[in-house]
Amino acid sequence: MSHRILDQVRAAWGDVFGTVPAGPDEDFFVCGGNSILAIRLQQALLVRTGTAVSVAELLRHRTIGAQAAHIGSASKSESGQDRVPGREC
Repeated sequence: MSHRILDQVRAAWGDVFGTVPAGPDEDFFVCGGNSILAIRLQQALLVRTGTAVSVAELLRHRTIGAQAAHIGSASKSESGQDRVPGREC
């Protein structure tokens, strides 16, 4: 996982919660998250990382670290880095 992406996810959480959580193992719901804040986090992550993440994915990946790893793998897939050369799918 990229430190840049982790920092972007932490900043997005700070945008939503008003303070930046201490570490990558902070849980969305333990920090006071709810369905409305999940939608706000979805938008903040799009702005900060440029990656669209569904609310379902945010709820499945509830910690900062898990979200950063998920966004990192999604970004890598979108850029084609996971693709086999010469194959379109």
